[in-house]
Amino acid sequence: MSNTFYIDANVRNSINVNSKNNRFTYKLPQTLELPTGTEIGLQSSIINLKGITGASIEIGEDIEETICFQYYGVDTNYPTPTASAMFANTDNVAYNLNIETTSRHNAGAEFVGETFQPTDNLEQNDSGYSEVIMPLAGEVNWTDGTKTLVPMCGKAKIKIAAGVYSINKLALLITNQINLKKLPTDLTQDFYDYQKENQQFYGYLQNSQTTRNFIAESASRWNKVFAGDAAELAALTRLSDTQIGALDFTDTRVGQPKGGICSVVAVTGNTNDILKGNAQAGGFGAGNVTAGCSFAEVCVGTSGLKKYFIGWEKRNIYVNDPSTPSTRNIGFSPETLDIFKNGIAFGTTGFNIAYDTQMSAYTMNYLHQPRKIPTSDRFGTSLDNAGQECVYVKSPVSNAAAMSDNVLDSINAVMGSISGIMVYNWALETAQREGDNKGNFGYQNNALTLEQKLRCESYRQFGSFFTTYDAAAAAWEGTIWARMGFQYNDIQADKHNGGGGTQRVFQYGNSVNLVGFTTSQAVDISIIPTISTIFNPVAIAKLPAGATDPPTPDPNNLIRGALPAVSDSQFFNLMGQNIPEFTYSNNTAGGGNFCVAPFKASFYTGAVMIPVLTKGKPLAASRLPTLSENGYLLITSNLVEGNDILKNQQTDGLLDLIPKSSLSNQDYMADRNILTHTLSNPKSINELNIKILNPDMTDVTLEKNSTILIRITLPVPKPTNFIANESLNIKSEQVGSVIGNMVASHTDPNVAQTNTRIDISNIHGEQNTGGTGIDDDELAAAQQAIIQQAIDEALQNIPPALPQGGLNPDAEDEPAEDETLRLQEVGAALAVVQETGNVGQQQREQQSVAPKMTQGEEPQPESSGAERREGQVYQSHKLTIDQRQAAQARLEQLKSARAKEQGREVALGRSPRKQVEIRQNIQHINAEIEGQLKILQRFGGRPDPDMERQIAQERANPPRPPAAAKRAERRRAAASDAGSAAPAERVRADYGTASALLTPDAETEL
Repeated sequence: MSNTFYIDANVRNSINVNSKNNRFTYKLPQTLELPTGTEIGLQSSIINLKGITGASIEIGEDIEETICFQYYGVDTNYPTPTASAMFANTDNVAYNLNIETTSRHNAGAEFVGETFQPTDNLEQNDSGYSEVIMPLAGEVNWTDGTKTLVPMCGKAKIKIAAGVYSINKLALLITNQINLKKLPTDLTQDFYDYQKENQQFYGYLQNSQTTRNFIAESASRWNKVFAGDAAELAALTRLSDTQIGALDFTDTRVGQPKGGICSVVAVTGNTNDILKGNAQAGGFGAGNVTAGCSFAEVCVGTSGLKKYFIGWEKRNIYVNDPSTPSTRNIGFSPETLDIFKNGIAFGTTGFNIAYDTQMSAYTMNYLHQPRKIPTSDRFGTSLDNAGQECVYVKSPVSNAAAMSDNVLDSINAVMGSISGIMVYNWALETAQREGDNKGNFGYQNNALTLEQKLRCESYRQFGSFFTTYDAAAAAWEGTIWARMGFQYNDIQADKHNGGGGTQRVFQYGNSVNLVGFTTSQAVDISIIPTISTIFNPVAIAKLPAGATDPPTPDPNNLIRGALPAVSDSQFFNLMGQNIPEFTYSNNTAGGGNFCVAPFKASFYTGAVMIPVLTKGKPLAASRLPTLSENGYLLITSNLVEGNDILKNQQTDGLLDLIPKSSLSNQDYMADRNILTHTLSNPKSINELNIKILNPDMTDVTLEKNSTILIRITLPVPKPTNFIANESLNIKSEQVGSVIGNMVASHTDPNVAQTNTRIDISNIHGEQNTGGTGIDDDELAAAQQAIIQQAIDEALQNIPPALPQGGLNPDAEDEPAEDETLRLQEVGAALAVVQETGNVGQQQREQQSVAPKMTQGEEPQPESSGAERREGQVYQSHKLTIDQRQAAQARLEQLKSARAKEQGREVALGRSPRKQVEIRQNIQHINAEIEGQLKILQRFGGRPDPDMERQIAQERANPPRPPAAAKRAERRRAAASDAGSAAPAERVRADYGTASALLTPDAETEL
């Protein structure tokens, strides 16, 4: 029969399976008794971890994160269609089908010393603006009536459940939650479902998260605010005091969800820094607001703190000024065209995170809203590729209105976007949880509640929560963005230009700070040949064959052939685009410079705009994604001893370590690495507790079909001292039975030659029952033969003798440990011999009592059979008492030896090798003590439960034998295989040294 068997522990066949299927109990059909020396190994592991392939990413625990961003506009034009065909002025020469919706003021106050193009009464200028991002700001109406201008910020929450995701699915999940195509609280709903259920949908498909609608003011309101009109200033719509901080998608205008949440203006990055600093410090309420943080201070033209701003108004018509009929003004007529009923949206509609297989990296794009080509330009010219993303390469013409060099440099710009969001904190919850600088946050309003302070924290950048750059970068490594490969400097670092923090740009000569990360349209050198020589004025109609029209340089008036029509001739080389000297004019009768062709697609009369189809420029993560933070799994079990060290010095019984590179397919990991354990103590098992864990001992989410195949190899049985004693008893009974039969065959005529009955009285001889019996000397000789046989068997198990010179106390540790272990086994074997000899000697002494009693001068009369039986009972009883006393005495000696070894263990506590040696000595002594206790119980002695309990406790914590002991075991095995047995004389010569490990009087006793 093989001593190896296997156990297939499958989750589906187990009990007590937890919710993640990584902890389970496998019930065995019966109790499994595993003796010392049993080898246990995991033959094979098949782990049902779904989706673990090279194209998947593992999320070990649930993730919740909040992204904070600020909405922005751009210093550009925002034209919309007019309600009907309009002309630029009363001469009706040129169409002006665009109408500008922005009102901007105070440029000279912020950009001191610069000369700007004049803006006409239609809010238009010749050549446009700087195309620089300008963050949005709105006012909060505090409880005491104080008005505070704050950055207009939003936040998006993402939730990712623990599990394994394909790399594309993870990107899509995050994208959908940020765009509210899936609500983080309910992935089955989107923003439209939420708005419908909460009666907030009014026909405008903005999600109040990445896009949010704000109020478009009535025509000319911002002009009047600038002029100091108090009524118009008071008519602006403001946030409530409960809406400070980054707004959630559930935030709407108080009492009115339609038309936009509040009035807003776009300010420069430098002005925004002032507003954000005040909001972060809780600058709300009378006496707490930093100067320059209100509409009244920023927008009113007479304010000493006025700043450049842009506001948006409802406009769709031109109207004649009654006082000057030749002048047209802007106006609004909702009868046939009203695109402002639900406000005007800012933000982005196309934010996207994706995995780029060519770069093997995650990318993010479209934090900006790109410009798209309209169906026609302001002059009515139809445009190709309407609705496609583009950039405009804008260049002022030479005869444009006078401006300073810094202004000219700024308006020479690529027009790429109209709005967007700047993310200034990608991980608010991580920052609030791990930031070490929160204690240094100060608040200008000491009456703020904890909730209000937390809202003020949502204005802060990620890095401001930490005292050092390194601390912030370390915390960043724990975010989902770092897992996806976006490093701290890629999208967040506050002082990294082009990253998530301060970006420096120039606007009309001023250095401007922009806080937050955003994207833009792609612009590169491939545009040069695309727009080279475009929009030239050549335009010739098709001509039939015939005479040339006079005047002609040919005096002979030659006949020519038919000529084709020619227009828009372009050569796509590296020459530049057409930038004419003159401004736009199509007046052929006024004697001006006719110039139309270069202004195709332009918003302006003093600048050309060349549209080029492009896409958004994605930012690629600079690092490969971390597909799994845990590169392997651990399998632990109660089947093996819990001596293996895991995690931070934790101990457990380790069955297997499975690298996650062991991929069989998308659903399973397989492993055949075998870790083998050898039991140092017997173990009884009726169920297996299995745990499959991450390296940090946390649970891993698995499917329900994992299985592990355990191999168990039982050791070949090896006799122990107690087994040897029992073997001696069995052999003694067998020989005694033979002797009894022999005696009966010689003394009892009724059983002679039959050997079928044993009468114990015949052993001693009883006259009335059949003869004189066998002689005592013959009986003693037979008993001595039995004892000698037991001694010879015990001596065969004694290891080879010591080397020449005996035990050397100055030798190296390992040889000393080898010899110590060998002498311990010598002592244990001789203990059996000694005990057997003692019993035999006692029996011989008892049997010789009767002959000594009858050696007097006068022979005693023969006793009767009854007297003889009574004497035999007495002798048997006395023999039992003597054996019990001998066992008790021996037990006391062993207890004394055990106490000495325990004392040595305390004295040598700093030497691990000596401690192992001493613990092994104590184990050998414990084994003999258990044998003596069994002898006591056999002959009616009193049990010692305290000693048994101490030995059991020490067995539960056995020492781990050093390598030297293992080598000694191999040498003894080799010597045994070679047939070398130690002679009794040599063992007895060494016994004096070995006995010191058991008792100081052992040699004398032997």
